[in-house]
Amino acid sequence: MNKLLAFGGIGTIVVGFILLIVPVSHIPLLDANRQVLAESERSGYCAGEVYAKTRGYGSEPAMVDCKASSTIDDSINHRAVQPAFCRGVIDNGLAVAQDECEAIVAEQEMWPTAKGSLTSSWNNRFPYPGGLLSVNVPQTGGESRTGDRTGNDRDEVTER
Repeated sequence: MNKLLAFGGIGTIVVGFILLIVPVSHIPLLDANRQVLAESERSGYCAGEVYAKTRGYGSEPAMVDCKASSTIDDSINHRAVQPAFCRGVIDNGLAVAQDECEAIVAEQEMWPTAKGSLTSSWNNRFPYPGGLLSVNVPQTGGESRTGDRTGNDRDEVTER
């Protein structure tokens, strides 16, 4: 019985050590509804293409097909997602200027999902990624989605 406990303990230590050494795979960005968000230029462009073709509903099989046939860079680059999304939507029939599309997406705090739709569902645990990552978007300080007391909302309070 002691030998069995010793082998079990040694096995636990070995497995624990292996788990410490093995690198963790990439953890994707999620929205408040736990939808996976687009994180590369290719994903952004394909999300725009699928968004235009499905009228905003999205389609995972269409995203897989688009990503497989695309030669756009697929490395993680959050700053390229929204511009690529707008290019994808415009190339597939939306009559809007690139800058205007990017401004709308940023102002409405929308982000393309990995299934080809847009999401605007955010909370404290899964905040909007565009506030700090997007290019050409004016950064505004002091906005707190929850109105918490630790934010810059307190700057508006005047002393008496």
